[in-house]
Amino acid sequence: MNGRRGFHPPWWVVLLLVATASSASAQSSAVLVHDISPGGLVPGTVTRLTVKGAALETARSLWTSIPATVKRVVSSGDGASQATFDVTVPATSVGRAAIRVVADAGLSNVRLVLLDALPGIDESRVGEDRVVSRAAAVDGTLEAAATDRFSIRLKKGQRLTVDAWARRLGSSLDPAIRLTGPDGGSLASADDSPGLAGDAMVSTVVPAAGLYTVAITDVSRRGGAGFFYRLRLGHFEPVAMAFPFRVRAGRTSQLQLLGPRVAQTLSLSASTPVGMTWVGGPAGSGGGRSLLPVQVVAGDVLVEREPNGSRQQAMALPVGGRISGRFGETGDRDWYRISLKKGRKLQVVGNTASIGAAGRLYMRLVDAEGRTMVEVPPSVTTRTMLEHTTGSDRDAWLVVEELQRRGGPSFGYQLECRFAERGFSLSAASERLHAKPGGKVTLKVTATRRDFKGAIKLGVEGLGPDVELAGESIPSGKNETTMTITLPGGRKSGDLIGLKIIGEGLLEPPAEGVAVVERSSLEYNRGDLGKYEGFISDKKGGLNYAEYDVELPEAGEYLVLLKYAAMTARVAAMKLNGQTVNSGIMSKTTGSWDPKTAQWFNEGLVKFPQGKSVLRLEKNGVFSHLTTIRIARQAPRKKAPVKSIRASASVLNALRSGLGGMTFVPQELDGTLFLSVGK
Repeated sequence: MNGRRGFHPPWWVVLLLVATASSASAQSSAVLVHDISPGGLVPGTVTRLTVKGAALETARSLWTSIPATVKRVVSSGDGASQATFDVTVPATSVGRAAIRVVADAGLSNVRLVLLDALPGIDESRVGEDRVVSRAAAVDGTLEAAATDRFSIRLKKGQRLTVDAWARRLGSSLDPAIRLTGPDGGSLASADDSPGLAGDAMVSTVVPAAGLYTVAITDVSRRGGAGFFYRLRLGHFEPVAMAFPFRVRAGRTSQLQLLGPRVAQTLSLSASTPVGMTWVGGPAGSGGGRSLLPVQVVAGDVLVEREPNGSRQQAMALPVGGRISGRFGETGDRDWYRISLKKGRKLQVVGNTASIGAAGRLYMRLVDAEGRTMVEVPPSVTTRTMLEHTTGSDRDAWLVVEELQRRGGPSFGYQLECRFAERGFSLSAASERLHAKPGGKVTLKVTATRRDFKGAIKLGVEGLGPDVELAGESIPSGKNETTMTITLPGGRKSGDLIGLKIIGEGLLEPPAEGVAVVERSSLEYNRGDLGKYEGFISDKKGGLNYAEYDVELPEAGEYLVLLKYAAMTARVAAMKLNGQTVNSGIMSKTTGSWDPKTAQWFNEGLVKFPQGKSVLRLEKNGVFSHLTTIRIARQAPRKKAPVKSIRASASVLNALRSGLGGMTFVPQELDGTLFLSVGK
């Protein structure tokens, strides 16, 4: 069994230079981190980190998510599978941080570590008697079907807090812990402690002096290299949460530290930067304290105000707002007033575990007479969504309760109130890329659509205006593309670049301008669609298609418009020169199959080359009654800009796979995709 660790970041703070050497189109560098020991950095002192993995022989430095001084040192065993660093973080540091190795072969995967005053001990260095001589954090890895045990000598009336970090560090371990006394009797046990994302904690005052034993195992008896842990054994009072969960940047904020026996106020400095920050609870003898996350945001914040236990006491929850709330006692019920708008879908999202709070939410929306308009069915999920569309402008009241009516210092929630909007979100398949100078990388980008069928044009921020892209569009009706990025000149071996993948889509196509091509649908050049009086449609089962040879005077984006009649929607696809450009055409209806009812529908922009092209319309099975095809220029834009939406590609799913399937990948790690440049 070997000690090991992981990393967690709060801020993308640096753009480093790394010397890299690897393949021209690799999706990521060969540099990998499998293990970091110890799993914590002691603030204000030098911590020697041993990193184990692959392609580490040219490791030069570390990328860190917090300010740190890093020095590469030479240690016994260093080579392709090991590198050693001395790391110093400020004495005021607390919480979690993220680390990557910077090497000539590229940038490594991310790992999470703690910033922890408890001294770290590798499990392999604990003596044969398995006794830990003082408060400490033990780093270990569980083998399959194994249980690790450690003992600590305590005085009568002394507090012992056992805080097992595994899932919160990106480990695959689902820890269960048990504390037994000198006589072997069980004193406490825990599995999936509330608010700890699957990790476990127990805290107790021991009844007698003696040797107490802590056991840790995986609940499913699994194990292996990815099942690492940091087992914190301290004498501190546990704190369940720092409330509120969100505070505003630029002003001093008062946080309530809440725990079974802790209720105190902590000031957070106005200079605290935007992003995730961490605070510590009261320190115990020998070091150690609870580690608690707080989100610092640039805009206004809302905090539940008591009393709000009835409709008459309800506080306003504006659309577009997020509010931090908590259930202070058993049976607590919170009321909020919301202004509904006719025809618009209200969405209220409630979170608990993702913000480090215990509990599950039950929500319902009631009218002025107290009648339930909609409720969220009871569920075991820690993310709850209430949705409702009203037929008139009116006020309604949101009632929020803990599903089992529980309350106390660990039970809190965050609500986000919004109207559903058309749009999309993007996800990148990789969180780091590697290429030669002037080389290429490919990246799969996936879209999740929300009532938006249009094309999504992708771009890259961070490589300048001369970056060359291919496959940079997700066609209408499609959900993914593989884009190719060719590095512009001037990028040299050793560069590390933070990229953002941005997608933009038009909510409505531009207005039609001058027609360039207009043709009867019957005049196709190739195809097997049936020709009828004034229209084409299917005449057989299977694939039906029609191809039109078109010639345009210059390259550019043109609108394609189709005139058709349809009693019901028969969605087809459009291809240009063999490539699908819109898989969701002809999705509208006109109330009849009669060509006399045919209407023009704008199918959006298509990028045509200069000269001849082949425009193909196809569908498996039945086909709408198409009468005419038109290709037109865009109308000159008026002062009002075209309505569009933008989204930045998330890398959280890509990070999750490297962090043991971590349920709540830190949001502060999102948004930046790293590209290393090497030989």
